[in-house]
Order: sequence, then C-alpha cells, then structure tokens
Amino acid sequence: MVELNLSEELHENMNLFGRVMYPQSTLYCMTCSLSHGGEGLGAFMGEKRARQMAQAAGFSHFRKVPSPHCAPLPK
Repeated sequence: MVELNLSEELHENMNLFGRVMYPQSTLYCMTCSLSHGGEGLGAFMGEKRARQMAQAAGFSHFRKVPSPHCAPLPK
C-alpha cells in the first residue's frame, strides 16, 4: 500500500504539497474507489486508518518506510 505522507489533520496539510495533492486525491483516488465499490476514503486517510484496515484484513505487521522518491516541501 502506498499513501502520501501527510497529516490526518487537515490544517497541518495547508502547504504547497497538500494543496496540490488534496484535490487530486479527492477527484481521482476517491472517485476510483467509489466506482469499484470501495469505501471512498478519499484524501489522506492517514496512518491510523491504514493500520486499522490492515489489521482487519488479517495483516499482523505494519511498517512505515520513507519514500526515496519524495522530498518534503517547505510549508
């Protein structure tokens, strides 16, 4: 699973990266999920929700790793 490294708190994502990615997530990711019968979690479900879903699916290990392809942008 790949999820953007943004906060679960909307106000913490009010930076350039968040302002660019939030509309993409809402218009593309959530729409694709809903069209295939998914939950439509949409923009940045966050690590807490991802862990819950992984555990509910039977996974016992969850590891967050840094992406070598993304650099943090200034706020």
